[in-house]
Amino acid sequence: MTMRATIKTTHNERGFASIVVVLIMIVVLSLITIGFAQLARREQSNALDKQLANQAYYAAEAGINDVVSMIKSGATLPNTPTTCLTPPTIKNETIGASANNVSYSCVLLNQKPDDLLFQNVGPGQGKYVSFTPSAALSSLTVQWKSNSGKKDFKPLISKFAPVGVDPGKWGNSPGVIQFSLTPLDTYRRSDLIMKTYNVYLYPSAEAGSASYATYLTSTDLDNQAQIVAGNCSDAPNVEYNCSVTITGLPAPGTQPYAAHFVNYYDASDVRVTGKSGGTPVKFSDGQAIIDVTGKAKDVLKRIQVRVGLDSLQPGLEPDYALQVGSACKRISTQPSPGLTTYEAPGGFKSCNLDTGNLAD
Repeated sequence: MTMRATIKTTHNERGFASIVVVLIMIVVLSLITIGFAQLARREQSNALDKQLANQAYYAAEAGINDVVSMIKSGATLPNTPTTCLTPPTIKNETIGASANNVSYSCVLLNQKPDDLLFQNVGPGQGKYVSFTPSAALSSLTVQWKSNSGKKDFKPLISKFAPVGVDPGKWGNSPGVIQFSLTPLDTYRRSDLIMKTYNVYLYPSAEAGSASYATYLTSTDLDNQAQIVAGNCSDAPNVEYNCSVTITGLPAPGTQPYAAHFVNYYDASDVRVTGKSGGTPVKFSDGQAIIDVTGKAKDVLKRIQVRVGLDSLQPGLEPDYALQVGSACKRISTQPSPGLTTYEAPGGFKSCNLDTGNLAD
């Protein structure tokens, strides 16, 4: 008979909980490490994206400057509102070393826009533009809005404050636009004076669904410089709160025009559009829209600017004349032997700048 010995062993489970705690801590620390790594990678990626975005923006600005420089030089550039200009029409698109992969990838040039835009024209400031319509211009619409968001349209009966009144007392109303239009079919002084049309466009809520002003020449002196109530609305879907349409423009309507306006009381954004019959016209020789897309690796930035062609194209620079209410002149010449000195009437007196006459 064989006797089997029974051995009794004791399992010591002390320390098992410590292992579990250590494993949990390792997992937590790993997650924290991974989180910090992801955060650092994200910050690095954001910094790189910001740098690339700046490079793409500056590349687009370089494209804008290249186009402006070419217009200034008198280069003939095609009108490409929807098609990208490519070299050699535009200078080398690459900015810096080609390995940097920085360039402006697309240039759109519209030299015949559908409108003329003027943004943030301050109180008392004026803007001048000359343009040629693409078809016989039968009407011209002037739209404007407050650049500071003012929308209190006054009743027309109150008119507007004198020019000398502090603009701050104008209240919450948009500005008043003094608008002048001159056909340039002739440059004779008398014709320019006779054909120039002047009107004051006033922000009002009483004009109804439309506001019209009839083109009048200086022969209609009693009707010049009329105050015309604008068709104003504060509806959320209206981009420009006030508008006035000038009708009855002189035939043939295809000649160049000079337009000038002065803004009063409040900073304004102004837009000018035109129609031939019921068809919108395009404006040449006035403004150009330059649209450039800059690229830095896989980051793109697009910039669109509007420039006045009057001050860019050779031969189209505006010739500004001194305009004053009254003026006086003095003249003197050095005498030759045997001659006396010429003296202006009244002697060598200074001009009175208030009256334009010689001072007493």
